[in-house]
Amino acid sequence: MNPFGLAKVCHFELACRGLGSDPDLDVFRAFYRLNRSGSWYTFEVRDKNSCCYTWITTSIKDWKDHFFLVDDRCVPEFMTWRSKKSRLPAPLPEDFEYNRKLYADLVKEAGRIQKYPEHILVMGRISTIWAEPEWYPTLKWNKEGQACGAFQLHFVLSLMGLKEALRLKSFEAKELDIRATKTPKGDPPYLNVVQGNLYQIREPEVPGNQGGSAGQ
Repeated sequence: MNPFGLAKVCHFELACRGLGSDPDLDVFRAFYRLNRSGSWYTFEVRDKNSCCYTWITTSIKDWKDHFFLVDDRCVPEFMTWRSKKSRLPAPLPEDFEYNRKLYADLVKEAGRIQKYPEHILVMGRISTIWAEPEWYPTLKWNKEGQACGAFQLHFVLSLMGLKEALRLKSFEAKELDIRATKTPKGDPPYLNVVQGNLYQIREPEVPGNQGGSAGQ
């Protein structure tokens, strides 16, 4: 999978959580189809008039310098290894069922696919690289020294902040204040929230035990 295909997967997961929903594989398949891109695979938009993002970066520098090896047990579901000669999945059937409300909401709230700071990945429960286990990540707009909008990461409000963040043109703006806020009393530490969303490293595959994947 090339980095642009992976970026679409990451953005989809963030966008779903920004709406307060868990990522839905069938909705992802309704938006994207697996296709070839040179010697790589990628995810291609099925309908350019009905898309869950408004813009995607066209350049990812030095991405081939960042490969690393993992044990295959780190893969959360069974995944079919593909080669250049592998057949692409058939088109979705006309009666393919998926969550149409979530699909429509993702189109309505479409954001930008770009390089996200670790802060945003933590907010979206994708990353666990967070040095302040007793603090929650927050976003705050500052304009002329005053907060125009604060999104305290305290579940529903935090997700609203993530939804807004995905529509930003850039995370380099001086008015964007990215920081951490003390965990509200009675709320679980944020890393506990994130850890509950992660897959555990599984046992070796049992022969014949096959599941689904986004590439189907």
